[in-house]
Amino acid sequence: MEKVYRKFLGDSVSSTIDFKNYFVEYKSEIAKVYGPDGEIGVTHAFSNLIKFTEEQENILAHTCSIDKLDPPNPVEKMDVEPLYTRPELYEKIPAPENCCLRTVQSVLSRSEADQEEIVRASKYRGRKITLSDEHKLLNRDMHASDDVVMTILIYAPYSSVKHYNGKFNKIVDKRPRVSQELLVLGSQTLDVLRDAILCVEDFNDTQGDVSENPFDNDGIHQSRAKYPSAMFYFGNNFYIDTREATCKDYSESIREYGEKNGIVFGETRSMEESFFIDLQLKLGHPYVYRHQGICEHIIVFKNARLIHFYDPRVSHLYPLHEAICPSRARFCNICGSLIAKWCVQDCERLPNDPSYLCSDCFKGYLYKDGKKICQFKAYKFCDAKAIL
Repeated sequence: MEKVYRKFLGDSVSSTIDFKNYFVEYKSEIAKVYGPDGEIGVTHAFSNLIKFTEEQENILAHTCSIDKLDPPNPVEKMDVEPLYTRPELYEKIPAPENCCLRTVQSVLSRSEADQEEIVRASKYRGRKITLSDEHKLLNRDMHASDDVVMTILIYAPYSSVKHYNGKFNKIVDKRPRVSQELLVLGSQTLDVLRDAILCVEDFNDTQGDVSENPFDNDGIHQSRAKYPSAMFYFGNNFYIDTREATCKDYSESIREYGEKNGIVFGETRSMEESFFIDLQLKLGHPYVYRHQGICEHIIVFKNARLIHFYDPRVSHLYPLHEAICPSRARFCNICGSLIAKWCVQDCERLPNDPSYLCSDCFKGYLYKDGKKICQFKAYKFCDAKAIL
């Protein structure tokens, strides 16, 4: 299959890398640079690579000291206050005191939310760093260069939507967009990546219309629990999730297609028995993750390196979400301030069909004493903003 992509990708991908053999050789070389505590030191590195006398090492350490970066006349720090702490910059009309109007209360609550720097929807989707320094408070069980860290990009599901413009059907392709960036260890198995990938399709409710008893909030009806099958396609091999008896082998139909079209595939292996360090892949090459039947994600291995001194060296924290790309949320059609949790259809009290409502508006507008006040269908709705 890599021959299909070759003419499109060009030189943007690396050659096939055998990670296990590569890092065994690389680790033996990098050991000459690391100090006993796993931190890179100039003196230790040069003393191993170049035979210096002790006097020469001291001169080199003094010359390369970070204290040399301090300017002779340091600039005094300026006291800059953030804009949101200076309300005098903005002219606001104060709300009436003791006003019980819901519209006024809603405006006041939104003002408070804005001061907390909550961004609801941005035209420009950025990259939100999710790593924190909390790992520094935990007991470290790894040293620098003990394991391999791989950076993996997970793309949002790709879809082509047909639109009718009055003359012909036009297919509009949405460009692939990175959804998550994860860090995994080479010593981990592939099933931990499958569990770490966040996709709204795994959290969809499978009960259908629940308007008669909508407030059953357990998670046993999520599609991930009912349909646990999943598959990775890495390096022309298929990796199947076989942890549950109900898991299906998604590679069977693909192999049948390959036999009919002269495409040769590799082996089919188990996720939970396959380690990242044993993979042979190309960095920058698009691979595939498939789950929930037809939901497919592009997966790209961005980088692979030895874990270093400044990484979180706590093994149970991995896979680690290094960054996410926020998506636009679907807000309630009534209040417009909370994320929608319900999809309502065939309701005469709502102007839109379907309508998306938050839990408060759904319960307060369509139910009285726990019973429906009109005929409609209600489905639990999971927005991507709620999980990412």
